[in-house]
Amino acid sequence: MTTPKIKRIHIFGGGTVAHITSHFAVSAPAYGQTAVTLGRLCRDRFDTCEIEYELTRMAGGNMETNADVAARIEELKADSATKVIFMSAALCDWEP
Repeated sequence: MTTPKIKRIHIFGGGTVAHITSHFAVSAPAYGQTAVTLGRLCRDRFDTCEIEYELTRMAGGNMETNADVAARIEELKADSATKVIFMSAALCDWEP
């Protein structure tokens, strides 16, 4: 009997920052509460999937900019275990 393939649900949460100059930036403030709520709902509904949080620095993770988020999404797209990506992170919609 073969082991079933692991399926992962990735939930992005938090907000990003666009750095302009030293000590000056704009941000899309968000702290990850929507991601936590989505994670709870996914755990209740999809008990065969692993839930992974992809959090920005504002929400306690390590991604900070839109480029960081984009790079992580590309990694997840290349991973065959990725089943669903929820994007609840607030992305800064202005680039200097």
